[in-house]
Amino acid sequence: MDGRRQRTFRITFAIQVGAGVGLALLLSATVAVSRAQSPANPATIESAAPAKRREWRPSASVTASESFDSNVFLQDVTGIARRQSFVTAVAPFVGVEWEPGSELLMSANYSPEIVRYHSEPTENHNDHRGNLNFDGKLGDASYEVLNSVMWIDGSTVGPTFTGPGGTDWGYVGDYALGGDNSSFTGTITIEPVNPPPLANDDTLLVQSGKPVGV
Repeated sequence: MDGRRQRTFRITFAIQVGAGVGLALLLSATVAVSRAQSPANPATIESAAPAKRREWRPSASVTASESFDSNVFLQDVTGIARRQSFVTAVAPFVGVEWEPGSELLMSANYSPEIVRYHSEPTENHNDHRGNLNFDGKLGDASYEVLNSVMWIDGSTVGPTFTGPGGTDWGYVGDYALGGDNSSFTGTITIEPVNPPPLANDDTLLVQSGKPVGV
C-alpha cells in the first residue's frame, strides 16, 4: 500500500487572566487530514521497488474553539464596560504543495477564520488569509518567494464610548473591525547554495623597523 490517510485530533484548554481586562477561557479542537506514506517493512526494503515521487501533496484541517470573554471591549468605567460574551471561532484550512523537482516547490493555502460573539454581534468578523510561496534551487543558488494576504470582513462602524466626566474631561473611543483592515506582504530571497571559499590572504606582514624586500 503506497499511501494512507492520516488523521489527527487535538484538544487544547487554556485560561488567560489579565489585570483590569477580564477573564478569558478557551477550549479548542483541531482535526487534520493529510496524505502520508505507509512505513516500509525493513525486511522488504531491498526487494521493494522505489516509491514514486508524489508531486502533489494536498492537506486540510479544521479548528473549532469556544471561549468566554468577561470584558469584550477592554473597558472598566465607560458605558460599555465589562461586557461579557461567549465567542465561537471556526477556522478551516486547505492547502496544496507541488514539487516536480528540486528546482521548484510551490505551496498555496487558504485559511479563513469565522468568529462570532454571541452577546456582542458588532464584534463578529471573518478573517481571510492566504499564502502563495515558491522556493527551490537553480544551479548554485537557492531562491524563496513568500506572499501572504489577509482581509478582515467585519463591521465598518465601531462602538463609540466616552470616559468619566463627559467628552470635555474624559476621552472618546471609536474603532471598527472591518473596512480597510487588509494587508499584503511579499519577500524575495536569493542566496548561493554553496558559497565559494574565501581567497587566500597574501597580504605581506611588515614589522616596524624592518625593510621588506621585493
